[in-house]
Amino acid sequence: MKTIDKVCLRCDWEGETSARVCPTCGTELWLPNRPRDERARRGPLAWWRGRRRARGPEAAVAAAAPEVAPIETAPLPSHPEIAREGSPEEVGGPRERRGAFITAAAVLVAALVAIGFLRAGAPAAVDPAARAVGGRLVYAITDDADPQFWRIWIYDLSAGTYTRGPQLAEPRWLARATEVSPDAIASVSERDDGESADLLRFLGPDDEAVSMIQGDHVAWAPYGETAVAATHRGGCDGFEVTAWDPVLARETRRSVPESCADLSSVVATTLYDYLSISEDDRSSVVQIVDGTFVPLEEGYTAIGASGRDLYVVPSSVGPDGPVLEVLTGTPPNGSIHRVGGPQDPFIFERLLSWGAGPAGDLVLGTYGGVRGVYQIPEYRDGNAVRPVLTFETLARDVGATATLDGSVVVSVDGRLFVVRDEAVTEMALPDDAPAPGPMILWLPPEEAPEPSASVAPSLASQVVP
Repeated sequence: MKTIDKVCLRCDWEGETSARVCPTCGTELWLPNRPRDERARRGPLAWWRGRRRARGPEAAVAAAAPEVAPIETAPLPSHPEIAREGSPEEVGGPRERRGAFITAAAVLVAALVAIGFLRAGAPAAVDPAARAVGGRLVYAITDDADPQFWRIWIYDLSAGTYTRGPQLAEPRWLARATEVSPDAIASVSERDDGESADLLRFLGPDDEAVSMIQGDHVAWAPYGETAVAATHRGGCDGFEVTAWDPVLARETRRSVPESCADLSSVVATTLYDYLSISEDDRSSVVQIVDGTFVPLEEGYTAIGASGRDLYVVPSSVGPDGPVLEVLTGTPPNGSIHRVGGPQDPFIFERLLSWGAGPAGDLVLGTYGGVRGVYQIPEYRDGNAVRPVLTFETLARDVGATATLDGSVVVSVDGRLFVVRDEAVTEMALPDDAPAPGPMILWLPPEEAPEPSASVAPSLASQVVP
């Protein structure tokens, strides 16, 4: 007898048989190829093979039931529960469902890409005060991810964006090393055994600061021309002074003759190096010339350089604090000039920035009872050195840096201000940018890379003679 592929809609039995009823449960078998049934044409076998119907305990009892007369079976009704499991209404479209899903996904991706292009093409909101200043603001703050280091952050004032820069050992001074490269930064960092003169040649997040020289006290010349370290040998054995030229990569060591003096500070300039030493309760500033001490002024300590002059403070500090003075000239014609007036001196706190333009050197201190950031103009023969108030503040964390056109950017407790033509404007940070601290430094705009040799011919071919 001819056998036909059939399926049982009750117990999921399927196979080729000539019987009309299921050999397992006795239910009439389904003939899938019955042409008059629309469900058969849509593939009930595929439907039922994909279903996971539970076999109840009555299946075994039904298997022993006697054969019954065939009954006319109606198509299995369709309702939500079956449709969710994969009813015949769903069976005919796996490819359709996959195609619809792929189409929807493609539309979603296209929409996201379009949004991305729109966002990328939209100009970023740039603070007008920052745009007016231009260039880049570099600042160093403690690295939250690695607190033993500080992290450099670069705020592009023209674009209104910020980027993550390299790490530094804890700096107490930042300055532009323009003699090395436009982006080079010189810093002085504290170490367990003294201080280090560090140099950052590049500002990428993975770049590293290189320690040029180390000593008891170190200093950079105002524009990174040289770094100087002075180390006390101990006892009365004198000092060892080491100078490093970052451009020529040349180190010079000089041994200063025997001395029992203590070392207080070192100051570097383009031509000479200066030490502040103290002996028998007498302090003095000396110049190092050919490995020997040349006394300049007794009773003072050198704190920094300004062009050909030195900033000094008296060794004996008054009740209001150290008074800032300028030491000009060379022995035996050197002279001391007080910053401020004889009865109203300038009380010094910290040197913030060497002059990078018309703004001059920036110093934190108090003058005339007003505390703030002051510009110290260069000394002129016969003229008093009068400090110019740039920004008044009583904040503790204060930093300042000057641009080439004379604008001054001031950091006050995490907020930024720009002073241009005596007008003070707060400068907004980009969204989510870390707040700056007192260690800030202005750099000119990043230089565009020069075209490579492979690009140059194509550019040259576009030039019409």
